[in-house]
Parts: sequence; C-alpha cells; structure tokens
Amino acid sequence: MRILALALSVLCNPFACAFAQTTTSSGIQTASPSNLQTAGGFFDVCGREASQVSKENRAAVGNAPNVAEAFQEVLNATVADHALCLGYLNGLTEGWKEGHEHGVLATHFSTEVLRDYVGINTAIKSLPDEELRTVHKEMNKDVPCLSDDVTFGEVMDVVIKYIRDFSLKNPLWKYVPTSRMVAPALRGAFPCPVTLGTARASDQAQTFHGVKLGVSLGSQFKECPWSPTKKGDIPDFISPPDKDDKGNTIPCFHEVGLFTQGAYPQAAWSVQLFDHFQILKDAKGNYLQPAPLPGTPTIGIWVLVPALGLLRDGTIEGVSLDYLTLERDRLKNSLVEKFGAGHPPEKKMSPEMMKYWGLISEELWDTGWGELSLQIHDKEVFVIAKTSRLIGFERENKKFEF
Repeated sequence: MRILALALSVLCNPFACAFAQTTTSSGIQTASPSNLQTAGGFFDVCGREASQVSKENRAAVGNAPNVAEAFQEVLNATVADHALCLGYLNGLTEGWKEGHEHGVLATHFSTEVLRDYVGINTAIKSLPDEELRTVHKEMNKDVPCLSDDVTFGEVMDVVIKYIRDFSLKNPLWKYVPTSRMVAPALRGAFPCPVTLGTARASDQAQTFHGVKLGVSLGSQFKECPWSPTKKGDIPDFISPPDKDDKGNTIPCFHEVGLFTQGAYPQAAWSVQLFDHFQILKDAKGNYLQPAPLPGTPTIGIWVLVPALGLLRDGTIEGVSLDYLTLERDRLKNSLVEKFGAGHPPEKKMSPEMMKYWGLISEELWDTGWGELSLQIHDKEVFVIAKTSRLIGFERENKKFEF
C-alpha cells in the first residue's frame, strides 16, 4: 500500500493538489482537498463510479463551444478526482495510524524522547517487560488490521459504504468530518484477530438466552426484513429469514425508530429480537403489540453504541425477557436454583412509580459479570440481564432513578 501511495503522489503531490486549478476555461471542474473534508463532499466526489460525471461537468460540456475538447477535459478531471480521492484517503489512513501510535508513546515517554526518531526504538526496547507488554497491547487496541494484499480500491469501497449507511441514520451526516468516518469504517471491515481467552472473543463471551453479551449487535444478528405495503406503515408480519446448520431459527433484530446517531456514547433500548414468526397486524390492519407465548418470551436488548457509531457497531449489554404472568413461579425457582437466594434492590422505586409501572415486586441476583432481576408486574413478568458495563453506564448517566 505504501508503494501505491508513492505512485499516487506522482499523480497528485500535496503541493500540486492543494493549489490546483479547479475550473478549466470550458467550465470543467476538478475537485480539491477542501471538497473532501466533510463526509458529504467526500461521498459526492469519491462515491461516483469511474464512468459517472458530475452534473456540473455534464452541464459544462453541453454549453462548451468545443464539445470534443470539453469532453477530454472531463476525462482528465475524472482521473484527477480519482487520484485525489485515493491520495486523500491514504493520507487519512496513514495519518490516523501514526497519530494512534504517537498517542500511545506520548503516555510513556517524554517530549525529548518522542522527538528523537532515531532513538525511539531503543527507548521502547529499554522499557520493563510489564510496561512493554502494556505498550504493545495499547498499540493494537481499537485499530484495523489491513493486510498487504488489501487494495486502495477495497479500502475506498469500505469507507464509501460506511458513509452511505451512516447517512441513513444521521440527518446531519454531510457535515461530519471525513476523518471521523475512516477509522470506524476500517475497524469494522478489517478487524484484528482476537486472542482466545480475552473478553473480546465472542466464543468466550457470557451468553444469556442465546445472546452473547459484550459482543457487537451486527456480528450476531441481521436486521429483520421490513417491507410494509406502503411508506410509513409497518409490515403485516415479521419472519426471521435465516436458520443455522441444525435447522434452528436465527433471530433477527428490529429497532423501532427511536435511535439516532450522536456525538456521544449512548444506550439504545429500543431494539427487539424476533426468534419466530410474528404477526404485527390484525385482520383490520390494526397494529398488534408483540406478546409472549407460553414458554416463549418477547426479547428486548440494550445496545451500547459508541460516539458516531451505527447501531450495529454497538455491543449488546442487556437482555429483557417478557413472560406471561403464569410463569413467574417457574422463573423464580429457576433463578434460585442457579444463583441462590436473591436480594431486594438497594434503591427501591417509590410507591407512586411502582403503581405507575404496575410493578408488584423486584428481586436481584449478582452474577459476577453483572446482575439479573426478576420483575413481577400486574400483567407480565420480566427477567432482565445487565452487564456491569451497562450498569456503570446507567449510573454515570443517572438513568432509571425514581
């Protein structure tokens, strides 16, 4: 990839690109780096197919006194734009990598050592073994792993797709800096191998009701097909489309429309899992709230989403199972058998709020990875699992205090 970057620099070196003429005498426009600084501008210029021409240049060709000459200028502009896009993306990718590495080293060395580029490797090797392991771990934390056979075209496709998906969820997506798009796009598309036994390994994750906690939503489940007969409506039913090797249904997820991306981490609680065929409308077309069946609860999940992240990027940190009231004794006996006697919550809900929510009683169990709660309501029973990470997030953000 570095060899290709050198080739690109011949086509478009930083000085030439920064001050290139952006409009020819025929009115044909070429992009400049300033056009690519926001996600909207980058997508408009770099998201076009090689055969596509911008609407401005199409109009300029039609109005040019010499159409053949203008058409050649369009071809030249297309090549220049493509080279600029690849060079700009390479700069962001390499810049993010260098910045990440420098940030790690800056926490372990003085300014004088950091400025000594020749002696920095010697300084790193002189660290105590424990600190050296820490530096190595931090260097490989939260980074993409791009192999040498990955092409710039593939990297470009990944970033363009990420911006396209991002645009569907964030109405202000055009104004987000392009530099904020590259790292999460590459981390998602080119994840680093995970050492077995670490908390990030999905096969080592805590599982509750078949859901792996602490593992990303998108790596476990696909979004449910959502095809209403008319825009703004809901479909008549949901049917999970996939099955595993044994013929068991793989759940799919649906977010009810309350989640929007933000510049801050957030807990999305409006996500449902569907593990069986579910009718959503009655014969008159009225909406039917998903309801539990005997032995089969409805499933809600909490997803912790990073800043500027897509919903699928977030990790599942909580599961809420809604059962029929007649199953409350069976559920409690099962929890006591597995986790022992429960205990009441430290901070009880006020009588007014309990009445408002129809809550009769609540009991908690500590699990080591978080907590389980059994909530008995007037007309339903909930078994809720939360990881320590979600509990801490709610505490820091003062959620669910009554």
